Amino acid sequence: MRTWWVSVRNDSWNYTALQGRFRAYLLVDDLQERVAQALNGRMAKVRQHTSLSNGVSQISQEIERLHTFQERIANGEGHWSQIEIDAAEVPVDFNADLFEGRFKVLHCWQCQRLSAAENTWLDSFQETDGAQVFGCLRKCLCGNIVAYRIDGQRRP
Repeated sequence: MRTWWVSVRNDSWNYTALQGRFRAYLLVDDLQERVAQALNGRMAKVRQHTSLSNGVSQISQEIERLHTFQERIANGEGHWSQIEIDAAEVPVDFNADLFEGRFKVLHCWQCQRLSAAENTWLDSFQETDGAQVFGCLRKCLCGNIVAYRIDGQRRP
């Protein structure tokens, strides 16, 4: 099994729930498996609902991105097993890794700080509009949001 340094870049909040701008460096042992699982899950949905297989559906675009990402991995992009992704590039979720602090270095673009996971902190949140969810956020020391975990939804 190959270990990858994955550089997760979030510089466009339009594609994620996060508005924080950062780059996090993760050591990932199961990158190929994660991509394969994501691809298999989406292919199963397409087999169940053939209308999703048209080229303009969201799931078709995700399948195409996953195939492209699989090729990047198979071609051994990066001599040192490094690969960079941005939030919109590939539908593989690294939010749990970021929330749990499984990153080696975080480069916050708000304060320009380079931080290890232990130099970030968890903070609770509660949305009162719309979904009314609550949970925790992982933040840089400057307050920039890096990751989140939704713990539940308040009853109306």
